[in-house]
Amino acid sequence: MKMTFEKWQRLSVKEMNSRCQDLNPYEEWSVFKAIELEFWSRFKEQKGIKKVHCGLGSGMGPFNSIVVTIEKGEKRTQLPKKFMSFPKILGRGCPNSLI
Repeated sequence: MKMTFEKWQRLSVKEMNSRCQDLNPYEEWSVFKAIELEFWSRFKEQKGIKKVHCGLGSGMGPFNSIVVTIEKGEKRTQLPKKFMSFPKILGRGCPNSLI
């Protein structure tokens, strides 16, 4: 059964944690894009957030994550370690790169 963002939101945190890495970004891309938009809506006031990508994190092997690129020179941001059970990978001022 294909996952939707609405179904994902209704899962418990425990279920999200156990199913996060089983999501297929190629088949369930709309879920990943909706999580990206939700991240932006919750954290848009944080200074220095340059880019957000929810999908496969490069350099980690096939690993579903939310990659947040922070502008070079910005101070620390206050972001959770996970967002909707997607581990956060933090990049700093890496133009044209998802880290």
